[in-house]
Amino acid sequence: MDRRFGWRLDPAGGGCVGAARCKRISCHLTVDASQKVGRCNRKLWACIGYDPLYAATVREESVAFWQLVRRTRAIRYVRCHNIFSDGLAQRACGPVRRMLQSGELRSPRDNRPASPSEAYFGCRIYTEDELGRPNYNFWHLDHVYDIFLSAGVKPIVECDFMPDALAEGDPVRNYGGGLVNTPRDYRKWRDLVYQTVRHCIARYGRQEVRTWYWEVWNEPDLAAYFIDGGRP
Repeated sequence: MDRRFGWRLDPAGGGCVGAARCKRISCHLTVDASQKVGRCNRKLWACIGYDPLYAATVREESVAFWQLVRRTRAIRYVRCHNIFSDGLAQRACGPVRRMLQSGELRSPRDNRPASPSEAYFGCRIYTEDELGRPNYNFWHLDHVYDIFLSAGVKPIVECDFMPDALAEGDPVRNYGGGLVNTPRDYRKWRDLVYQTVRHCIARYGRQEVRTWYWEVWNEPDLAAYFIDGGRP
């Protein structure tokens, strides 16, 4: 079998390098499916994850996947980047951008073709008004977590990446359009995390949320995910 990979590890930066910046390599694998080597460790497959949290979760063709997850109960947790991101899908390479361009990606509000502002990786929770006061909008996050819970899985809540309105300095985006900047105001960053937890408890209940896992950021030691990653 000839499998071509569009990503490779960057030994200098420690992160991923997009397909446009690296050579494609071939890997030849031979699998003998007639041989039984032992029982499958189902715990290895109890968690899945993907980058375009919002767009990939709500797209129309994902319905069959979540129905399968609910029916089989093979997956228990979902871990995704970008719950705080404003990153647009057209800034990223990959299937979500192609779906946006073809009109295949649909708006969850009225099922029309999604606009670029709707086809984003993250849930766009945080904005600020003209006076710099925070505004929180959890509609998109609720839509994602409602789908997770209806399928019988729980989120591993990964608090990243930086909202555009809260980023310090010039924006630095990773391959998914998420900002890897530090916050310009750590008090507002603290409040964003606090308000997100508070909202989840109010919507889903304290007992349910206590069964979720929570983490702050993703691999901050890598420059691909955090602007200071890899620095002494």
